[in-house]
Amino acid sequence: MIYLKKSLLLISIVCFIWSCSDNRKQATLVISNEVLSPINKHLFGHFMEKCSWGGEVGGDLVINPRSGTFDSLILEQLSSMAIPNLRYPGGTDVDYYSWTELIDHAPGQTERKAYREYQKEPGGEVVSDNRLGMNEFLELCEILEAEPILVLNIGQAFLKKQSIQEAKESAAALYAYCNLPEDSGNTWAAYRRLNGREEPFRVKYFEIGNEYLGFEGFNWKPDYDRGEPVQHLYNCIKAVVDTLYAMDPEVRLIVDGPIPELNELLEAGLKEKISYLVSHTYVPWGISSISKWDSTEADLSSMTPKQVWNAWVATPAIDTASGLSVLPSDTYHNAPMNTAFPIAVSEWNWNGWLEGDPKNAGLPQSDLAKGVGAAGFLHAMMRRGDRLTLACQSMTVGQSWGITGIRVDPEYKQESVILPSFLVTGLYSRYHGDSLLHTRYRNIPSYEQAFRMNSIAPRKKVSTLDMLSTRTEKQLFIHVINRSFDEEIKLNIELEGLRVGKTYQRHGVTGDKLAAISNKSLKQSAEIVTSAFKQSGKSLVLNVPESSVSVFVFELK
Repeated sequence: MIYLKKSLLLISIVCFIWSCSDNRKQATLVISNEVLSPINKHLFGHFMEKCSWGGEVGGDLVINPRSGTFDSLILEQLSSMAIPNLRYPGGTDVDYYSWTELIDHAPGQTERKAYREYQKEPGGEVVSDNRLGMNEFLELCEILEAEPILVLNIGQAFLKKQSIQEAKESAAALYAYCNLPEDSGNTWAAYRRLNGREEPFRVKYFEIGNEYLGFEGFNWKPDYDRGEPVQHLYNCIKAVVDTLYAMDPEVRLIVDGPIPELNELLEAGLKEKISYLVSHTYVPWGISSISKWDSTEADLSSMTPKQVWNAWVATPAIDTASGLSVLPSDTYHNAPMNTAFPIAVSEWNWNGWLEGDPKNAGLPQSDLAKGVGAAGFLHAMMRRGDRLTLACQSMTVGQSWGITGIRVDPEYKQESVILPSFLVTGLYSRYHGDSLLHTRYRNIPSYEQAFRMNSIAPRKKVSTLDMLSTRTEKQLFIHVINRSFDEEIKLNIELEGLRVGKTYQRHGVTGDKLAAISNKSLKQSAEIVTSAFKQSGKSLVLNVPESSVSVFVFELK
């Protein structure tokens, strides 16, 4: 009997040591109650762009021409995404036409003009009737409970096609149209009434122009002398900022930020009046060739779907040490970060496609991979919540571009579908905390991403699990990207200074890993799935599905 007791004791000790050793080897996320930075709900906004080239219609599609009202399914899909802010109407085009073209009953016109008189690039027919005008857009924002962000034309003043005085007057007129009460006596408030709206729309956010470096007179080369054009641009911006700020000191003004010389002038002269500087982030653009570490061309015939997947989900940039998603560190993106202003990424998305030899080789163009890659953008922005407080994912509604959130059949014969990248942002908008917590990692698997695909760079280490955690007063959120193409991963959770209940939920985006959108046959390739779980035992272990984006939600005790 004594011998049996000793044997059982020895077995118990061995099992305990083995279990501890196994726990040490398990992928582990340690979450402490230390707050690193705030998380603003406006990080999860969108861009309702009106387009004029490449055959894309954009935001006008939200209105079904047969009924003349918002398409019921598209409206339902938009509502499901919990959109906190919505940017409109552009985009590049906004600096080449007057906002009055978006309304009826403006001086000299009784009906809004046909949009699309300006086309930046050839090759796309003008196909829109401009049915999503200013009033319709602002009414849509009210339905969705989203803050509108209106982009003002500053390009015409910069290009001297109108005077700075005219630019000021145009901005003031738009503000008055949107926000002044009818009894103010302002002419533009009266025009709003003529268009069927008595109450002000109360718009807070105005963005002054779009991508100044695209204007004639600028140049992307770092050694280009932009002195005189920058001073002229600053004078144009200052006039509009001063005008709107005088009308409303609480207005939120957004200015493009990738030009260091301009930023110096903005800091010196307008620091108290500008709310955000802007950068735009798109990765990877067109992939016409694929190369290896040594810059030699990859053998496309031997590339596997997993290898393409591993590259496409490693975005927007990967930190060399941790293997986690971070924002790009080039001059374009660092210029606004190197100022004292809060940052807005008013356009971003996983924007890429195969062309040339890679396309002809039949490599997969997975929409789910783009969605998982888009989650990497969200993690990168959330990690900069100390500075980055507003973002807009491109583009909310469209008929052909790869970055569309909701893909619409322009003839409305097929039901519109939500692409995975849009689902991911909607998932995070619905399930996130207002504080980013400090986390540590152990034994997280990683892989080597060995290929360059345009702006997706090869990396020796990409973390298979990209994780962060947020909280509110009552709930804990664990955000997990599983980049693995084909492996579910068990994730051990250790909490420091936090206690959670035994039950929790997983809300996750999963879908067909190889599906790509086709306008000939619109099919939903991914969905948000909700599952409930109960913690068993003392340890907390989460099962993270392969090729997925998840938010695990716990009630705090």
